[in-house]
Amino acid sequence: MLETRRDEGFGDLLDSITPLELIREISFGIREERPRSVSLAEARKIVAAEKGIAEKDVIDNAETSAQIKERQINFLRFIRGESAASSEDCVPKVLAVSHGGFIRRFLANHCDRNIEKIRNCSVTIINVRWPAAGDDEVLCECREGEVDVWDQDVYSFPSLRS
Repeated sequence: MLETRRDEGFGDLLDSITPLELIREISFGIREERPRSVSLAEARKIVAAEKGIAEKDVIDNAETSAQIKERQINFLRFIRGESAASSEDCVPKVLAVSHGGFIRRFLANHCDRNIEKIRNCSVTIINVRWPAAGDDEVLCECREGEVDVWDQDVYSFPSLRS
């Protein structure tokens, strides 16, 4: 949809967008695209019936928590690499559009915040910084009032006022 707007003056904006697999939604394996209420056992039965194979032969390739966390770490490394490559002395601002499951796990893994659910179309601001050059340590923080904000003007965020 955005691509159709290129001729309307949106070309520079579109060129600045970098789609990344690193922040895609979590892979749910055999439960992918099924209602949340479908259990793993039920999904296994459904897939076996669809493929005409025994339930024991159904392979679930759902992403593990460790794989999700590694993907998040790689995303942070990407951001750091992009900011290091910048000729400007600035703090990069990244708009990461992803699904609630990925964002919720990012908050748990890197911000020590356990959120039960992230609502659709909500906004969360995560401040990311690296305390030392060449160090892999990363500090992520979320301020009160800047997690899962919905139906509010983004300029009401405390960190954007200064």
